Amino acid sequence: MIDVIVNNWKIIFWIISIIWWIASSIWWVIQYFKNQKAQIEIEKLKSKLEIEKDKNLLNDRKFREAYEEFISLMFELLNKKKVNIEEWMVNFMKKTLLFAGPKTIKSFSLYRKEVWTKDPKNIILSLEDLILSMREDLGVSNEWLERYDILQTFIVWDLKTEIEKLKRPNNFKN
Repeated sequence: MIDVIVNNWKIIFWIISIIWWIASSIWWVIQYFKNQKAQIEIEKLKSKLEIEKDKNLLNDRKFREAYEEFISLMFELLNKKKVNIEEWMVNFMKKTLLFAGPKTIKSFSLYRKEVWTKDPKNIILSLEDLILSMREDLGVSNEWLERYDILQTFIVWDLKTEIEKLKRPNNFKN
């Protein structure tokens, strides 16, 4: 009788061992495929990030080229060179319309309107706003800049004082 019980326990032990081995093998296979799937997802994400990085670098080059052209035009105008402004503005819009930030597009529109009004104060102020928004598009901080700081880099006189004079009423005297 003890032999039968011992033999039954041996059989039960072997059955449990085989079931345990099968279950652990199945668990290992499931984990292996989960890890493979996770690795594939990671590779896809890396690939997407690389593509986005390349796109951003391309856009960054486009920004820089278009914005450098704009700054060059401003210096040409300051040096009183003849430039076809309307043609240049249309070309600038073509280059920047699809990738410039919303603030830059709005600033450029305002600047363009001000150029045609021929009010020097508003033209200068809208130009500064446009340059500041371009700098933001390029990822450059404007945190420490105050009003007129950008313009003061290429306009020699004290711009802040001159604009303050324009704001005073005509009958006001110091």
